Amino acid sequence: MDAQLQIRHIGYQDDKPQFFVVRLDDGKNSSPVTLTPPEQTTVEGRPNSNLQQDLRWYLEKFLDYPFDPETFTAERVQDALHGWGEQCFATLFQGQALLWFHTARQQGLENLTLKIASNDPRVLAWPWEALRDPDGTTLAHTCRIERQVDKVNDPLPLPENLPQDCINILLVIARPYGDNDVGFHALSRPMIELLRKQQLPVHIDVLRPPTFDQLRNTLHQRRGFYHIVHFDGHGGYGEAGHTGSPHAFKGLQGMLIFEDAQAEPAPVTAEQLTQLIAEYRIPIMVLNACQSARIDERADDAFASVAAALLKAGIRSVVAMGYNLYVSGAQQFVPAFYQRLLTSGKVAEATRAGRQAMRAHDGRVCARGEFPLQDWLVPVLYQQDAVTLPAFTQVSPRRSPDADNLLPEEARELGDYGFIGRERAVQTLERARLQQPQAAFLIHGMAGVGKTILAKGFLHWLQDTNGLGAGAFWFSFDAIRNTEYVINELVDALFGTNARAAPLEQKLTALVQTLREQPFLLVWDNFESVSGIAGTEVTALLTDDDRNLLKKLLKQLRGGKTKVLITSRSPENWLTPQECYRLPLSGLQGEELWEYCNAVVRDLGLKIDRKNQDFLAIINELDGHPLAIRAILLRLNERSAAALLTELKQQFAGAEGDESTRQIYAALSIFNQSLPDFFAPILQLIGLHKRYVERDHVEQMLLFSGDQSGKLLLEGCFPALENAGLLQHHGHGLYSSHPALCSYLTLKYPVIKARQHAFINMMGRYAEYIAPKPAHEQHLPFLVHSANLYHALSLAESLQMGTHFIALAQSLAMHEYYVSNFDLAKSLLKRLVSKAIELKMLSFEAAAYHKLGLISQAQKNLINAQDWYKKSLELNEKLGKESDMADNFHNLGTTAMNQRNFSAAEHWFKKSLAINQKLSREIFIANIFHNLGFIATEMNDYKKAKDYYKNALLLKEKNGDEASVATTYHQLGMVLEQEKDFSEAERFYSKSLEIKEKQGNAEGAAKTYHQLGSLFQEQKNFPVAEYWCKKALIIWERNNQEMDAARVYDQLGIIAFIQESDEAAMEWFLKALLIFSNFSDMHHFMITAEHYRGIIKCAAPSTQIIAQKRWQEAGLDQTITLDQLEQQLQ
Repeated sequence: MDAQLQIRHIGYQDDKPQFFVVRLDDGKNSSPVTLTPPEQTTVEGRPNSNLQQDLRWYLEKFLDYPFDPETFTAERVQDALHGWGEQCFATLFQGQALLWFHTARQQGLENLTLKIASNDPRVLAWPWEALRDPDGTTLAHTCRIERQVDKVNDPLPLPENLPQDCINILLVIARPYGDNDVGFHALSRPMIELLRKQQLPVHIDVLRPPTFDQLRNTLHQRRGFYHIVHFDGHGGYGEAGHTGSPHAFKGLQGMLIFEDAQAEPAPVTAEQLTQLIAEYRIPIMVLNACQSARIDERADDAFASVAAALLKAGIRSVVAMGYNLYVSGAQQFVPAFYQRLLTSGKVAEATRAGRQAMRAHDGRVCARGEFPLQDWLVPVLYQQDAVTLPAFTQVSPRRSPDADNLLPEEARELGDYGFIGRERAVQTLERARLQQPQAAFLIHGMAGVGKTILAKGFLHWLQDTNGLGAGAFWFSFDAIRNTEYVINELVDALFGTNARAAPLEQKLTALVQTLREQPFLLVWDNFESVSGIAGTEVTALLTDDDRNLLKKLLKQLRGGKTKVLITSRSPENWLTPQECYRLPLSGLQGEELWEYCNAVVRDLGLKIDRKNQDFLAIINELDGHPLAIRAILLRLNERSAAALLTELKQQFAGAEGDESTRQIYAALSIFNQSLPDFFAPILQLIGLHKRYVERDHVEQMLLFSGDQSGKLLLEGCFPALENAGLLQHHGHGLYSSHPALCSYLTLKYPVIKARQHAFINMMGRYAEYIAPKPAHEQHLPFLVHSANLYHALSLAESLQMGTHFIALAQSLAMHEYYVSNFDLAKSLLKRLVSKAIELKMLSFEAAAYHKLGLISQAQKNLINAQDWYKKSLELNEKLGKESDMADNFHNLGTTAMNQRNFSAAEHWFKKSLAINQKLSREIFIANIFHNLGFIATEMNDYKKAKDYYKNALLLKEKNGDEASVATTYHQLGMVLEQEKDFSEAERFYSKSLEIKEKQGNAEGAAKTYHQLGSLFQEQKNFPVAEYWCKKALIIWERNNQEMDAARVYDQLGIIAFIQESDEAAMEWFLKALLIFSNFSDMHHFMITAEHYRGIIKCAAPSTQIIAQKRWQEAGLDQTITLDQLEQQLQ
């Protein structure tokens, strides 16, 4: 028997809200009691905050940086929440109310519904789901908790025609924020697959397109049809907006974010939404939009949240989110919610089941991979008048086994692992169907990349969400010899067998008319067979006349309702952009890649270890290609990951007998039977490449090796390999290669020495070309060609091509330096030094020493840096290379400056300045002015500093050195911050940050993030200060730049100390002190030590004792005792 207790808010006494408990069976109520609001409850160690604020931090911000000491704070927030929940329960349920609760417990708490009733937005915002009984049971998991608003009319009667034999859901999937948005069906597909597997009687329509206008039209056309409208997208309450993260939803105040006709964000306010929904009397709405249930003290209306406003519109039950929702949390909640809803018919019970699933599977995707988060209280239920849906307690198929007949026979099987990932591709296909005028959209990519499985998966998605329209047809063109066959099959299906006998033109006219008027989907699979491969023995299966007939059909279908989905290894350039919209398909990425890998090895009884570096290297080699991944990973039952990686670098060898291996070798068979022998020189050179190859580079290599006819051959060879599915063109002559291609070519076409020399020569020249470029301009070339450059380096070393080896090593070392891979950079430079000494190339030896100095300086090893610079200087003086001597002087100056030896720094800078002025090296002069400005800043001579910086800016802007301009903007911001001109300081920091982020300069951006944290700290805006500091910290920790991270730890300690969070401050300071001590940086050590001393001086006696103990436990007494520290600071 169900029991219902209501916790009713009845007003305030001495600024504290009063409540009594009502037994709804007979209307009896308990005596009034007052509760302490969460905003008046403090978390231990955070006296200047409150539980309401800290809980929001825990649920929405903690996973941005889930490391110590924030983990300690997170634990305390949870402890405070538990304490508040227990205190509220004990206060509410005493005397008669406690007897009512015990009675309900005896009948089973799963049968108890707790209703929170109030008209006060502050009370509705409380985390009522955290109520805990004396046994420590969180009631949200054992009973049903829902919210009610008193000031609302009774809902209108439900539509009389609302179906009882099936649950109808209208699903709105809005993803208007581009590539950074949440995956298109990250939530809906698991839900749909679960319902399909259990054969529950559910009908799901996806709103296409997800616009507010289309919602209005759909509800009008199907009045009284839908039981549930489910909004899967962004929304919420408060400022901010989309987080820019693919792991969380977020939104604007009182809004849901639909899409407009161009798929851009289209905010719809709660008021607009309620005006529409009220007319159609929808029983239930589910909103996994973040903050859709949020409301707080700033609201003067209980209907300020979207959820409460929907109650006002007459929705009986609204499931919404009180806080930001992580996708990985929603993926647990949504399927469990629907499974229980359809078997119980009760929304409150379904919400409880969803919360239980979130608690049982609490890992959330974040900076640590996955980390536990107790976010089960994010989903909340507003329920004014519970609606009970038909409950389906037994599996009762709503369709016969043949009910899937809208799917062609060829599309029904999804392979061994089903349809995994491809959320972006499905979204692109959805939008292409709705927005593109072309009849055809072409999925093209390499052999085995997953084109056919994507086409099948897309059809299944459409079938499951009632988006297939009039039906679908599947044609495999590898078995079709004429176009009239395609036309006849369609005519037969649409008009009957006798219609096949009509003349072709008559059939085509009738077919086009019907296809334009009705929304069919035609799939043309393996379409590369239509044209064959020019220049090879792979001939076209269709004649020119047949291909022209296909073109004619596509032209006539343009703008109609029927669409044609084509899959091909080739980009099918014979089809114009007006006839075909192209969608290139690459390998799996991110979480979908790991999901697929685990699906493959699950059959072997294994699970992927993401931390295994050998395995990561294998996945990197295979570039996300599903078929290649399957072929290789299935060998893990006989080889370790390390052994597999070693073999893979030598030769691609898939699992014997597996279909994936057969298909890959079938694609490679073009080399056995089709390609002419005169392509051999090109194939040798392509085989030397790793992952990417540029056609222009190969042309140059052919010339270097004396192959004069190369250009003509290139025009035939590259398209042939692309059409065979072994290369994919990315524009401007750049191709990516199939994971199996290059090792296969190396074995089949052994490379003669002249072409190895040509490859090394080209890569060496390319390295010399990109080496002088700024770091941000080097990023893309190295991203594409680093594997080729390293391969060329290895070959150059083995073939004794010393000059080329040096050029390659130097360029690669500087790239690794720019991306903070210091150990590898040092290793390359030391190899370079050995080769330069061997070849007596003093200038290269000197340059390597200088670069080793840069690395030591970046690692804060300043003594080593000075030694390297002086070794370089000694050689440069011997060679008389003034410009290089100037660089040595300059970096000796920056090293002295970092040691705070400003007089020595000025000495070196002036020596460098004299040479640079003599040689008119304006950029270098600007950098010296910049550093002299820094010294002036440190000496508190701000006027002089600004003069130096402005002179530096003039020269940098004149020479277009944007990256360096950003650095000087940053320093000017620091001067202005010292002068307390905060608005101007922020303006210069923002100018600096704009350039750094545009150029992808993460390290430079981190410095400015940190400084913005300092700026907002000085203005007492601590939440914003913490936000910027943590953005910096994530970069420094990722790059293992401990000294930079330590300065941010110190800053965060100051912020915590000012807010009287002494224990958090203590932990931040200790993290910083240990690093400064390890690096023997006594300047920064003493600054942070003085901050730590502030805790000992100002904190409560118990905290002082802890601080003294923690200093000793951290081993800092070996650097300086607290007594010695006190003496020095005095």
